Amino acid sequence: MQSLPGISRSHSRVEAGARVGRGNTAVFKPAELTPLTAGAVVRIFEDAGTPAGVLNMVLGAGEEIGDELVNHPDIRRSLSPDRMPWHLDLFRRRAPREKMPVRNGGKNPVIVLDDADLPLAVEASVFGAFGSAGQRCTATSRVIVEESVADPFVTMLVDRARMLKVGDGLAYGIDVGPWWTKRRWRAFFAISKSEG
Repeated sequence: MQSLPGISRSHSRVEAGARVGRGNTAVFKPAELTPLTAGAVVRIFEDAGTPAGVLNMVLGAGEEIGDELVNHPDIRRSLSPDRMPWHLDLFRRRAPREKMPVRNGGKNPVIVLDDADLPLAVEASVFGAFGSAGQRCTATSRVIVEESVADPFVTMLVDRARMLKVGDGLAYGIDVGPWWTKRRWRAFFAISKSEG
């Protein structure tokens, strides 16, 4: 396994694991509101024998710690799957120094082909989009459906989405809990409004 110099900054557990698996070190910066899950992931890596300093985790709001990460000379690659304003600013500031993957809002698609198990594809799409109230960087953002099955898929998807129960996320039988913060709500409201 070739070891590449520098540190890669990653927001996703999967992306961090992929970087470490390729012989890189990684700085994993999870969402500030989910540190316990992120810490558990790092402990799994440690328990599996990952050497100290290979997978690193920093906590805090992106807009507060982002500058240090973006400007650190040892960070050679950055990936940010979100569309919050500070992420877009990160792309602008890093662009002169590195080639960056840009997803252009096309992240996390579900692709449904004509031979798909439609009920299973509907469940995967609903869970992907609405699980964790849609507040994760891996939330399904779009579904690409082959035209020959589009009408039945959309009908099933709408019917399933209408069945979702919204309420206290800790209560039994609730499918979609509240958003975590007003700040998050305002940010997504602004994106929705700007996109019509």
